[in-house]
Amino acid sequence: MMSFSGPLRRSARCVVSTSRFIKLAGPKSFSTVANKDEIHHRTSILTNIVDRPGSLLEVLKDFHANGINLTHIESRPCPKDSDGFHIKIDFDGHVGEKKTDQLLIDLKGKCRDMLVLDERQVPWFPHHISELDALANQCLDAGTDLQADHPGFSDQVYRARRGELASIAERFKFGEPIPRIQYTPEEIATWGAVYTKLQALHADYACSEYLESLQLLEKHSGYSKDNIPQAEDISNFLLSRTGFRLRPVTGLLSSRDFLNGLAFRTFFSTQYIRHHSLPLYTPEPDICHELLG
Repeated sequence: MMSFSGPLRRSARCVVSTSRFIKLAGPKSFSTVANKDEIHHRTSILTNIVDRPGSLLEVLKDFHANGINLTHIESRPCPKDSDGFHIKIDFDGHVGEKKTDQLLIDLKGKCRDMLVLDERQVPWFPHHISELDALANQCLDAGTDLQADHPGFSDQVYRARRGELASIAERFKFGEPIPRIQYTPEEIATWGAVYTKLQALHADYACSEYLESLQLLEKHSGYSKDNIPQAEDISNFLLSRTGFRLRPVTGLLSSRDFLNGLAFRTFFSTQYIRHHSLPLYTPEPDICHELLG
């Protein structure tokens, strides 16, 4: 069995030593749809333990024995005339809950001067990439809800097409290939107008990293002024090069939900394109905005 005295002594040379513990859920939790409105309770404690082999291990055993997920732990040495370490621990649960109360009782028998800090409520966030499915359709501005000043507001054919592409994004689930879109000649012409306009500006305004990346995407993912690249091809290329991937979305997400995707190296991307009447203008994100910038 590993002794924890070594890590504790090494941490004495640092101001703060931080470790993170991740709860490994079973397959069932990955296959169920997460409840985005769920509130997670989290509690923090401050205490100190004696610097001896196995002292930290004894504390961690109590979390395991009570079935409580430890989310964060950090330590710092007590004053020089002491033989212990200050420990701050965050964990899932709240005071008044049976297993949390039992944990605190157990810890008091092993720790010195334990203090329970203010309990915090943590809004739901995804713990696994598959749970992004719960966010993808929570749009602030859905793909079919056009404002009166939108160039395509009165174009019923355009609105129907937007509804078709939004439905494809709504049905997408993690682990599936991203559906391929058969873009119309009109949509490709709109893309081409934007592509050509930006190409003329790249020499003066684009950084070398952008230009290099665009060349790679043209070579490997079908980027050209005459072709709208498929999200699946781009996603596969990005995954092989960077670990990032694309995920279709119906419209504009909140900043929090968008950043939740980036935490799992997932970039939410629309698949619809702006109205053909104004190819160089869009009041909302579209595929030109996502894929060309």
